[in-house]
Amino acid sequence: MKVGKRAAIALGVTVLVAGALFTGFAAAGGLGKDRVVSDPAVGERGSGYYPYVHAQASVDSAGGWSRVKGFVSISHPGLGMYCLLLPRGVKPSSYVAVATSDYSLSPSTDVSAQWRSSSLDCPSTKWVNIRTFVGGLALSDQGFSVIVP
Repeated sequence: MKVGKRAAIALGVTVLVAGALFTGFAAAGGLGKDRVVSDPAVGERGSGYYPYVHAQASVDSAGGWSRVKGFVSISHPGLGMYCLLLPRGVKPSSYVAVATSDYSLSPSTDVSAQWRSSSLDCPSTKWVNIRTFVGGLALSDQGFSVIVP
């Protein structure tokens, strides 16, 4: 079987890329293993975080936060409304935030947290807008976690 020069180069590049990806995957712990690292630069806001995200935070019902990475500030403009400021360099149009309620940080049990893709009620489009609810309908101050991959 005769292989052309372009096909041989393409195969070589594919093997190199696959090897690099596998090496990074293996170094990150492979499948099914959470890799939580410690960063002393985060300081009192919390040291555990997932290293491959733009931003993350765990927020209690009063707007206090812990396990923060990447977010610069937090605002609590109204009942069940939270705004978290993204760091420079993260374009709002290039991310999707994921929020989930945190049972341990919430005063109620039937709670939910949702990311609102518009920045309505937040100072600008650089802020991640999270809403928390009780009973599925009523805005209510509840704890949540948010991540911007």
